[in-house]
Amino acid sequence: MVTATGVSVLAVGPARATTWQEQARVGGPAVNAYPLAALSRDGRYVAWTADIGNDVRCVDTGKGATLWRENFFPGHSGGRSVRRLGFDPRAEHMVALCLRSIYGPERDGKIEVREDRRLQFLAIADGQRTLSALEDATVGLTAMAWHPDGQRLAIGNESGELELRDCPGGELLATHKVFAKGSLTAIAFDRSGAHAAVGSEKGEIAVLALR
Repeated sequence: MVTATGVSVLAVGPARATTWQEQARVGGPAVNAYPLAALSRDGRYVAWTADIGNDVRCVDTGKGATLWRENFFPGHSGGRSVRRLGFDPRAEHMVALCLRSIYGPERDGKIEVREDRRLQFLAIADGQRTLSALEDATVGLTAMAWHPDGQRLAIGNESGELELRDCPGGELLATHKVFAKGSLTAIAFDRSGAHAAVGSEKGEIAVLALR
């Protein structure tokens, strides 16, 4: 549960339970706009930011302490937003889908604006940017999902293609043109990782078998 001034980690209760037991609480200065939070798979770490905020905090729920606080957009004064926040399956990196507005030269009275959209990886140990090759491989992505084995990352793009990338190296393992028109907007793996369901902005859904 996330609010503007904190995050509460709850244990999921049984059906029809009126309350869920609180496991940990993270508090701090309020974040502006719409807050975002993510919980690592093992429940140990919480990441907390806002959709148009600069900073992200990583908190150790067991110790109840902030491990680090880092700026996603150092030196960037233009438009920016964080669209998604999470952790890799092995809880070694915090992952964020970040957008930047890049302003170009003025032409015919209008300033060119380009949107830089990519994943950013921060090491949980110290909050430093890492996996630069994998970051570069995600430029322009519209959707992403981790394979259950934690060693592969699926990425969708505006052309309706699905890419499977190695983690941490970023090498392209496979690619498939799923939709003829429209961007790929959603990806989900089954528990075994043998199949992936993908969706498009046109409302289409496809199920793919991984080989």
